[in-house]
Formats: sequence, C-alpha cells, structure tokens
Amino acid sequence: MERKWNAIRQARLEQGLTQKRLAEMINVSDKAVSKWERGLGLPDVQTLPRLSRVLGISISSIIGEEEEKKVKKTCFYYCPTCHSVASSQGEMEISCCGRRLPALKEEKAEECGRLMTEDVEDEIHVTSPYPQTKEDHVVFIAFANGERTEIVRTYPEWDVSVRFKKRRGKLFFFRTSGRLCYQLV
Repeated sequence: MERKWNAIRQARLEQGLTQKRLAEMINVSDKAVSKWERGLGLPDVQTLPRLSRVLGISISSIIGEEEEKKVKKTCFYYCPTCHSVASSQGEMEISCCGRRLPALKEEKAEECGRLMTEDVEDEIHVTSPYPQTKEDHVVFIAFANGERTEIVRTYPEWDVSVRFKKRRGKLFFFRTSGRLCYQLV
C-alpha cells in the first residue's frame, strides 16, 4: 500500500510544500498528511477534491487508480539547425534537417531559474525576469497536463509574455543554453 501513497508525497515535494503547509491548505492536521504518505491512513472523501486541487494531481492518482494507466510523459525535441520544435506523448524517433533529434531532458526550474507566473482572470500570464539576448533566450514555452500540450515559440527580439488557460499542469521552457526546465503551476 505504501507505493500508491507516494503520489501524495511526490506531488507535495514537487510543489515545494511541507507536510504542515499542505495540511494548513486543505484544513487537516500535519499528522494526517504524514499518515497518508506512510500508507497508514486514507484521505476522507471530502478532503480528496481539495487535496487534488492543491497538489495538481487527479483523485485517481491520489487513490492509486492511475498506477497502471499513467499518461505517457510529454517529450520535447528541438532542432538547432532550423530551430523547429516538436512534442510527443512518450519518447519517439524524430528527425529534422537530416539528423535524429534526442528528447530533451527536463530539469526542475530552481536549478536554471524560474519564469514568473501571474493569475489574470481565467489565464496564467507567464513572463521572464531574464533579458532575451541572441546568445541566451527562451526558445519556447509549453504548458502540459493530462489533457493537452500547448507550445508557444519565443524570440530574442521579444520580451517573454505568454498566456495559457488557467489550470494545473507543468510549465516547460527551453533556453538556447540547451536546458529544458519545468515548474508546476
């Protein structure tokens, strides 16, 4: 049973939350969160929707139903020759300009800087605190969740300013330095 409750712990850590902070956000004790993560108890039915919303994962994932049928990971590909961008659900063989493109390896945004996000009505407005130069700029920003993946190209001549429909998911951004970073929103 411990394995399926790791979804709560993993999502909590990805959000950068302590057990105490998560407990405060969903109106339970930090002891309850600890018990769930150790597989010693279950969230009650009234708590599941709040827990799902705060952690950005489905109720099915929380209760372990998605263990077998997880959505394939979104992979991104970038051609350094023509600067094309592609994505796929699960890893594929993709070629461009006569060369095979490897799937970009993602890393958490803390290590490569985060983009700024702001809720504006029913959208998430994404900007970058870093200047866009020809030598170092954000090439694309993508928003992915279980339903869809949206990709927006950005250019060194433009300030980064992108809007996505407000929902939970992963915000990806790729820099000319070759780093694909992500942050949860």
